[in-house]
Amino acid sequence: MTISVDRAAPVVVTTSIHVDAPIDTVWRLLADIGRWPTWNQAVKQVTLEGPVQSGLGFRWKSGPGWIRSTLLALESPTTIAWSGNTMGIKAIHTYRLTEAGGGVDVETEESWDGLPPKIFRGPLHKTLDKALRGGLTDLKAAAEAGS
Repeated sequence: MTISVDRAAPVVVTTSIHVDAPIDTVWRLLADIGRWPTWNQAVKQVTLEGPVQSGLGFRWKSGPGWIRSTLLALESPTTIAWSGNTMGIKAIHTYRLTEAGGGVDVETEESWDGLPPKIFRGPLHKTLDKALRGGLTDLKAAAEAGS
Protein backbone atom coordinates (compact mmCIF):
# COMPACT_ATOMS: atom_id res chain seq x y z
CA MET A 1 0.00 0.00 0.00
CA THR A 2 1.54 3.29 -1.08
CA ILE A 3 0.76 6.27 1.11
CA SER A 4 1.66 9.73 -0.11
CA VAL A 5 1.38 13.23 1.20
CA ASP A 6 -1.36 15.59 0.01
CA ARG A 7 0.34 17.31 -2.94
CA ALA A 8 -2.54 19.82 -3.15
CA ALA A 9 -2.03 20.99 0.46
CA PRO A 10 -0.81 24.57 1.00
CA VAL A 11 2.38 23.36 2.73
CA VAL A 12 4.38 20.41 1.36
CA VAL A 13 8.03 19.73 2.18
CA THR A 14 10.31 16.99 0.87
CA THR A 15 13.88 16.47 2.06
CA SER A 16 16.39 13.66 2.30
CA ILE A 17 19.68 12.57 3.83
CA HIS A 18 22.19 9.76 3.38
CA VAL A 19 22.84 7.71 6.51
CA ASP A 20 25.98 5.58 6.82
CA ALA A 21 24.31 2.75 8.72
CA PRO A 22 22.49 -0.49 7.87
CA ILE A 23 18.89 -0.09 6.72
CA ASP A 24 17.71 -2.24 9.67
CA THR A 25 19.28 0.19 12.15
CA VAL A 26 17.53 3.18 10.57
CA TRP A 27 14.27 1.24 10.31
CA ARG A 28 14.31 0.26 14.01
CA LEU A 29 14.72 3.91 15.05
CA LEU A 30 11.76 5.03 12.93
CA ALA A 31 9.46 2.08 13.62
CA ASP A 32 9.91 2.13 17.41
CA ILE A 33 7.59 5.11 17.81
CA GLY A 34 7.63 4.97 21.60
CA ARG A 35 11.38 5.61 21.57
CA TRP A 36 11.33 8.65 19.25
CA PRO A 37 12.15 10.99 22.16
CA THR A 38 15.44 9.11 22.73
CA TRP A 39 16.88 10.25 19.40
CA ASN A 40 14.67 13.03 17.98
CA GLN A 41 15.28 16.26 19.90
CA ALA A 42 11.94 17.73 18.77
CA VAL A 43 9.84 14.88 20.19
CA LYS A 44 9.33 15.29 23.93
CA GLN A 45 6.87 12.50 24.72
CA VAL A 46 4.92 9.70 22.98
CA THR A 47 1.87 7.76 24.16
CA LEU A 48 0.95 4.65 22.18
CA GLU A 49 -2.61 3.29 22.13
CA GLY A 50 -1.54 -0.28 21.34
CA PRO A 51 1.11 -2.31 19.51
CA VAL A 52 3.04 -0.68 16.68
CA GLN A 53 1.15 -1.73 13.53
CA SER A 54 -0.87 -0.04 10.79
CA GLY A 55 -3.90 1.64 12.31
CA LEU A 56 -2.16 2.39 15.63
CA GLY A 57 -3.30 5.58 17.30
CA PHE A 58 -0.65 7.55 19.14
CA ARG A 59 -0.17 10.98 20.65
CA TRP A 60 3.09 12.83 20.79
CA LYS A 61 4.38 16.17 21.94
CA SER A 62 6.47 18.19 19.54
CA GLY A 63 6.72 21.94 19.50
CA PRO A 64 3.95 23.82 21.28
CA GLY A 65 1.33 21.08 21.38
CA TRP A 66 0.25 17.50 21.27
CA ILE A 67 -0.32 15.77 17.95
CA ARG A 68 -2.90 12.99 17.59
CA SER A 69 -1.69 10.58 14.93
CA THR A 70 -2.61 7.34 13.20
CA LEU A 71 -0.01 5.01 11.72
CA LEU A 72 -1.02 4.60 8.06
CA ALA A 73 1.74 2.29 6.79
CA LEU A 74 4.51 0.20 8.30
CA GLU A 75 6.36 -1.75 5.62
CA SER A 76 9.66 -3.08 6.97
CA PRO A 77 12.29 -1.89 6.21
CA THR A 78 11.32 0.71 3.62
CA THR A 79 8.21 2.75 4.46
CA ILE A 80 6.52 4.33 7.44
CA ALA A 81 3.69 6.86 7.20
CA TRP A 82 1.23 8.51 9.54
CA SER A 83 -1.38 11.20 9.64
CA GLY A 84 -1.72 13.73 12.41
CA ASN A 85 -3.91 16.57 13.63
CA THR A 86 -3.00 19.50 15.83
CA MET A 87 -4.12 23.12 16.18
CA GLY A 88 -6.16 23.07 12.95
CA ILE A 89 -3.41 21.43 10.90
CA LYS A 90 -3.98 18.10 9.19
CA ALA A 91 -0.64 16.45 8.41
CA ILE A 92 0.46 13.42 6.41
CA HIS A 93 4.07 12.28 6.88
CA THR A 94 6.10 9.63 5.07
CA TYR A 95 9.58 8.16 5.36
CA ARG A 96 11.04 6.07 2.53
CA LEU A 97 14.29 4.16 3.01
CA THR A 98 16.44 2.94 0.10
CA GLU A 99 19.74 1.10 0.44
CA ALA A 100 22.46 3.07 -1.34
CA GLY A 101 26.22 3.43 -1.24
CA GLY A 102 26.73 1.10 1.71
CA GLY A 103 24.11 2.96 3.74
CA VAL A 104 20.59 4.27 3.40
CA ASP A 105 19.02 7.19 1.59
CA VAL A 106 16.16 8.46 3.74
CA GLU A 107 13.52 10.64 2.12
CA THR A 108 10.86 12.27 4.23
CA GLU A 109 7.82 14.24 3.10
CA GLU A 110 5.04 15.99 4.97
CA SER A 111 1.98 17.95 3.92
CA TRP A 112 -0.05 20.35 6.04
CA ASP A 113 -3.63 21.27 5.21
CA GLY A 114 -6.21 23.28 7.12
CA LEU A 115 -6.85 26.93 7.87
CA PRO A 116 -3.49 27.78 9.51
CA PRO A 117 -1.43 26.52 6.54
CA LYS A 118 -3.72 28.37 4.13
CA ILE A 119 -3.29 31.65 6.03
CA PHE A 120 0.37 31.29 7.09
CA ARG A 121 1.71 29.28 4.15
CA GLY A 122 5.21 30.86 3.99
CA PRO A 123 6.10 30.83 7.70
CA LEU A 124 4.67 27.34 8.21
CA HIS A 125 6.60 26.02 5.20
CA LYS A 126 9.81 27.32 6.82
CA THR A 127 8.82 25.79 10.17
CA LEU A 128 8.11 22.39 8.63
CA ASP A 129 11.27 22.43 6.50
CA LYS A 130 13.38 23.18 9.58
CA ALA A 131 11.62 20.44 11.58
CA LEU A 132 12.07 17.78 8.90
CA ARG A 133 15.74 18.64 8.37
CA GLY A 134 16.32 18.57 12.13
CA GLY A 135 14.63 15.20 12.45
CA LEU A 136 16.76 13.74 9.65
CA THR A 137 19.93 15.11 11.23
CA ASP A 138 18.97 13.51 14.56
CA LEU A 139 18.11 10.22 12.82
CA LYS A 140 21.46 10.18 11.01
CA ALA A 141 23.40 10.86 14.22
CA ALA A 142 21.55 8.14 16.16
CA ALA A 143 21.81 5.53 13.40
CA GLU A 144 25.48 6.19 12.73
CA ALA A 145 26.19 5.96 16.47
CA GLY A 146 24.59 2.51 16.38
CA SER A 147 21.59 3.42 18.56
